[in-house]
Amino acid sequence: MTNFGHLGKLHSDIWWNHDLREFVLLEESAKSFLIELSYGEAQSKKAARHISRSYFFYDEAVNAVSFQSKAKYFELVEKEHALAIKTLGGNPKLGRYYFLWWYYFSLRRLPSYLFFLLLYHYVSVPLRYWLFIPLVFLFVAAAGVAGHNARNKELTEKGLVAYWRATYFFGLNKKQILY
Repeated sequence: MTNFGHLGKLHSDIWWNHDLREFVLLEESAKSFLIELSYGEAQSKKAARHISRSYFFYDEAVNAVSFQSKAKYFELVEKEHALAIKTLGGNPKLGRYYFLWWYYFSLRRLPSYLFFLLLYHYVSVPLRYWLFIPLVFLFVAAAGVAGHNARNKELTEKGLVAYWRATYFFGLNKKQILY
């Protein structure tokens, strides 16, 4: 039986450690999260390293002054996402969609952000076309106004618990949604 509360907390910890720029703790949280998703210890450790690096490069890209620096760091974000996804047995092309929704999120371009978040879920979740939409809605709710962006850890965890419950409600294997 999956402990959705624990899974939501671990997922939330990744986001909060990123906000604190605690990349070692972020890597530990990501590793624990992936182990909870039934990945092996070595696989989780390697993927968590890529996840932590992608968050680090994302911050560097957002804070970069020149366009060339931003482009370089965002390229590294995409590469690290692809490596994490490949390590976990997923399609590395998903790294591009994951990177793009982060990129547009950083620019506050909601339509583009939602498009790539939907595309990421659409490609990664082998569901009928309409079933991935509630997952994206729950994810955005956890990350959005009432949750992470409002710096409300309790609501963020509750939102992520609802998100992970929904993955099971729709009959997904935990490994089909990455991080």
